[in-house]
Amino acid sequence: MDPAGGVSIPGNTFQFLTLAYTVSSRLTTYCKASSETPPIFHELSVQIPLVADICQKLEDDSSITPERLSHVLKGCSRILETLNQILSKVIPEAGDSVRSKVRKGIKSVTIENKAKECKTELESYKATLTLYLSAQRPFLAHAALELPTYHYLPSLGQAKFIGRKQLLKAIDRALKAGGRDTCVAVLLGMGGQGKTSLAIEYCRGEKSREHFKTILWINSVSHLSIQRSFAEIAKNIVALSGEQRVFPSSKAQITFIHGIVESRSAPWLFVFDNYDWPQKVKRVLDYAPHSAKGAVIMTT
Repeated sequence: MDPAGGVSIPGNTFQFLTLAYTVSSRLTTYCKASSETPPIFHELSVQIPLVADICQKLEDDSSITPERLSHVLKGCSRILETLNQILSKVIPEAGDSVRSKVRKGIKSVTIENKAKECKTELESYKATLTLYLSAQRPFLAHAALELPTYHYLPSLGQAKFIGRKQLLKAIDRALKAGGRDTCVAVLLGMGGQGKTSLAIEYCRGEKSREHFKTILWINSVSHLSIQRSFAEIAKNIVALSGEQRVFPSSKAQITFIHGIVESRSAPWLFVFDNYDWPQKVKRVLDYAPHSAKGAVIMTT
């Protein structure tokens, strides 16, 4: 490539990562500030770190020289610049008047379609980057594409699980209802009523039916327990790939797992068990990918 005739891949990647950090931080602050933030902004706060993680791999791996992806990286940066402008129009500032804050709140709803367009385009670029990286990095291709199934579950329960067939059928209908977003089934009840056993029994059945090719069990008592579950899952996936890999943070582990799950075309299931303290673990669903091919069970 002519040095004077184009922008280098490292330059494109650095620009995107810088923007990704800025926009992701603003989105996180915006989403935490109000319970009425439009859902699209929560979805973007999950998607942007996933794309950033892929771009970071492109920058870190000297064996990857994807000049052909220059337009993709430029496109990602363009989307983030648009999102940054959108956020400037909807995020209340410290000195805003009440009228200004109300006006921005109304604008956040009317501008939602533009944010959805950005998310759709960003997901398209993410798919391109994931496919390229999978082809270049054997451990990703092996772990994400070649393994027919991956299950991370506790002991699969009692030898004989008696009754509750109607409840199991109801869970199955809820999780396979289809639609444009992740299907969620909440098992709600007092402690000791068998919610966890019911969830385990459902997973046991699905393991044999193989509808959900990926089933991950997350201990959701606290943020720490959730992070420990993801850490164990990430360690197991890397071990299956045969590659040595160190993650710099729990966020990197979660991003890695989301990337693996989303790169596969098969349905997946996350189980958030013991979600008994929602005031301590807010927005637990943000720990799962947002996808129409996914499903979530919560026991609480």
